[in-house]
Amino acid sequence: QTAGKKKWTIFAPTAVTDADPLRRGKDGDAMCYDQLGNALLEVTLCPGDALYVPLGFPHATSTAFEHDGAVTENDDSIHVTMNMDSLIWGLSYRLLWAASLRRARLAANCSDDAEEEQRVAGMTWAQYSSLQAPLPVGFASPDTCQGGLGVDLRDRASTWSGNGGHRADVLVTDEDIDAAFKMLLAHRETLLQMHRHMYLDVLLDMSK
Repeated sequence: QTAGKKKWTIFAPTAVTDADPLRRGKDGDAMCYDQLGNALLEVTLCPGDALYVPLGFPHATSTAFEHDGAVTENDDSIHVTMNMDSLIWGLSYRLLWAASLRRARLAANCSDDAEEEQRVAGMTWAQYSSLQAPLPVGFASPDTCQGGLGVDLRDRASTWSGNGGHRADVLVTDEDIDAAFKMLLAHRETLLQMHRHMYLDVLLDMSK
């Protein structure tokens, strides 16, 4: 919060429907309070305060405050939102699992249905977020234990598929996960290079 006050109300994620869970409340989609249940958190932010809202948690803001029985509107209320988007760049457990699974299926000469065609409607939020979660901070560090990441990935894939803790797909080997992991690292370097070029373009006015 940079100026004035703003009241934030945070709710727990709802069950997944046909609507994109990560676009709820946007692009014409509406969520009513009856769907959301009781608030997890209600807090008023003042200048200098910061609030972290996890991925997929519905939230509402208001600048109306009640004082001595009267509701007043706080005219000067400004906040800055910073979004660390790992999904749009493909740096999620879901992409890592999809790439591992595709490599395993192609090697076994099995059918490889498009991952994005998998229906998610009806999933609980815990199930859906198991693979949609971003890869851990520092995943690209040379010190990252890829073996530990593979175990975590398999557990998450089992939760996603509803297998009750059993392996989600016996075709996927450690070599598949390692190859997919290296693909994501290469993907990361490509994105960083693109960003470097964009920043240089702006600094040097190369687009004019």
